[in-house]
Amino acid sequence: MQSVPGCWKRGSSDMGVTDAARGERRALLIGNGNYQDARLRDLRAPTGDVESLGTVLADPAIGGFDVSPAVDRDIQEIHERIERFFLKRQPSDLLLLYITSHGFLQADGQLLFATPTTDMDLPLATTISSAFVWNSMEECRAGSMVLILDCCHSGAFGAGMEHKGVGGEGIPHDFDSSQARGRAVITACGHLQYATEDTREATRGSVFTRLIVEGLRTGDADVDEDGFVSVEDLYQYVFDRMSTSPSPGPLPKRKIDASGNLMLAKNPRRRGRRTNDEDRQQEPTRAPLRLHHEGVCAVAFAGPLLLVSAGTDGTVRFWDLSAGAWEHWRRTHDNRGRPARDLIAATASPSAGLLATAGLDAHARVWDLEGRERCCVKHHQLRALALSRDGTRLATAGDNRKAQIWPVSGGPAERRILDTSALNRVAFNPAGTALARAGDDQLVRVWGLLAPAETPLHEFPHQDVVWDVAFSPDGEAVASASADRSAAIWELAGRHRHIPHGFVVWSVAFSPDGARLATAGNNPSVQMWDVAELRPLQRFDHDDKVWTVTFSPDGALLATASADDSIRVWPL
Repeated sequence: MQSVPGCWKRGSSDMGVTDAARGERRALLIGNGNYQDARLRDLRAPTGDVESLGTVLADPAIGGFDVSPAVDRDIQEIHERIERFFLKRQPSDLLLLYITSHGFLQADGQLLFATPTTDMDLPLATTISSAFVWNSMEECRAGSMVLILDCCHSGAFGAGMEHKGVGGEGIPHDFDSSQARGRAVITACGHLQYATEDTREATRGSVFTRLIVEGLRTGDADVDEDGFVSVEDLYQYVFDRMSTSPSPGPLPKRKIDASGNLMLAKNPRRRGRRTNDEDRQQEPTRAPLRLHHEGVCAVAFAGPLLLVSAGTDGTVRFWDLSAGAWEHWRRTHDNRGRPARDLIAATASPSAGLLATAGLDAHARVWDLEGRERCCVKHHQLRALALSRDGTRLATAGDNRKAQIWPVSGGPAERRILDTSALNRVAFNPAGTALARAGDDQLVRVWGLLAPAETPLHEFPHQDVVWDVAFSPDGEAVASASADRSAAIWELAGRHRHIPHGFVVWSVAFSPDGARLATAGNNPSVQMWDVAELRPLQRFDHDDKVWTVTFSPDGALLATASADDSIRVWPL
């Protein structure tokens, strides 16, 4: 590897990304640790952190980046280096900006980065503001941008700032991620926390950066063992190592809005990406597959390896798990020419090749697997929806106490049910002859659809609001999730069984064979139950409460959507 003062140059390799048509991989590493103002706490080894990170990023067998360091430079130069770094880039470029510095918060919560000449009495004039970094990234045409912040309060980056959305026109890199695009931010800690330093003499510096370097250099950050280290791989590796430390401190955070995997590096011990579809099907990753810019509210399988998700960022996203959890397409609910916020529900009919989403724009939409809109209906105060198994009918329900049944082929509602309370979830039975609903009135009700009826066929009571309902595959039972801290299985023939939980239960789902029940709620744990004996079988953990659980049509996978902004797919 060749080097010149102040810059690491990528050596020749099989990376093959030097031509502009394929995009460039560039990194700017900024380290500030020698401050003139005595009131600033001295960082121990920013120069060493920059040097060690630059070495692995520039290594053609690992990162293959053109790396430019900037250590203890004056504020004017830092401003110019950052702005120039993001100027005149191409949609095919991947840019990585790393900042290690003293970070502190203004009264309004904005994050500021100290420079050697920072005067704490003049913070606005003598620091690098996070708004400046943010705006530089917003104006950049590069399709992929990664920001790594190793400083106190770094989790505050981006607070109150509006992101324009994923940009770029496709980023071909030599990382089997030819359509990856978007941005990612990984921070050493939360917005009110201090970054952790290693005080041992032999390893002085940042624990966060040391683990990043270690994971890239050894290849251990390739957590899904596909031969490459994505942004999510790297975050998971550092998070796991810091959370299991004998003296755990603040944990790293991440914010990712990306289409496809943002690949940072190769595994120097790479075993090669799996290409066998059977291997992919049998061994999906346990790491979060992708992140919405905000909370993920719902997820549903549209096929054994096809997944649809919806989130409060206003997007519906369609994932192809057979291609390494690839985001196949993304859509929004357009409301008067503008994307609507908050998509709150998603469902699918695998046999019909259709999926549906609901948003707070009071519209439900049905899409085919290529992202073409097939049907759009309006339901005031919309909260829930369901597709019939054969994909011919769509049910909507909401706070207006109404459920409506619509033909997917188009036209007005063919059935309206006026119920007695706000409706939180609806579900068709497998035959499409009945509709179950979960309501604020603490009841599970089953309405017959073969003929108009004034009263429900069945009614089952909980002790608090009912949040979810699901029919068993044979249509002979209904499962429910409630705020009374229980799930329940109600056999339509009369018997019922409650499953106590220590928290509010948001979601329930039967496996396709009816032998297992998954439950999740106001707790990071998803629990799998044996339906016959109601004994726990497996547990899967998120980092925050879980909104939705769903089985793949073949029962081989369980997908979950969580308030930790992630979708996870678990092999069963």
